[in-house]
Amino acid sequence: MAAKARGFSLVELAVVILVLAIAAGAVTLRLGGPLRAARLRDLTDEIVAFDRLSRTYAREQDQAVRLEVDLACGRFRRTDAHGRETIGREVQLPGGWRIARLLVGREDLGAGAATIRYSRQGLTPTYALLLEDPGGTGRWLLVAGLTGQVLEPNDEEEVRNTLAALQARPDAR
Repeated sequence: MAAKARGFSLVELAVVILVLAIAAGAVTLRLGGPLRAARLRDLTDEIVAFDRLSRTYAREQDQAVRLEVDLACGRFRRTDAHGRETIGREVQLPGGWRIARLLVGREDLGAGAATIRYSRQGLTPTYALLLEDPGGTGRWLLVAGLTGQVLEPNDEEEVRNTLAALQARPDAR
C-alpha cells in the first residue's frame, strides 16, 4: 500500500502565521519602551550640546547670539543677535516628537516660537522645556542660565519650584 502524501491545510498555515504575528508583536512591545527611552536620551544630549555650543560660541566670538525655538516644528536654531543669519546647524526633532512646553522667565509657551538670548558672556535666562515622545511620555529639561548646568526634574512642580527659587535670588537671571 502506497503512503499518501500529506501537506498543510490552509487552517494550519493560518494558525502558524497567527502565532508568529503574536510573538512578533510581543517582541515589538517589549523593545518599544527601551528604544523610546534611548531616543529620548539621545535627543536630550543633542539639545544640551546645542545649548553648550551656543554659550561657547557667544563667549569665543564675544557676541550675543539667539536660540530660536519653534515649538510647532520642533526645531532649535542659533542665529546672530538680530536673528538674520543662522549660525551652525539646526537641531530638528524627529517625526512624532515635540516640544510640548517651554518656560522662559515668566513665559509659559505651549505653541508658537520663542527666542532665548545669550549674552556675549554666554549667559541666558534660566529656561525649561518639556520633550514628548510619540506616545506622549514627557521629560523635562531645565537649563540654568548662569552656568548652563542642565537638570532633569521629575515633574512640572519640581520645575516651577526650581524656577521660583532662582527668580527669588537677586544674582540669578
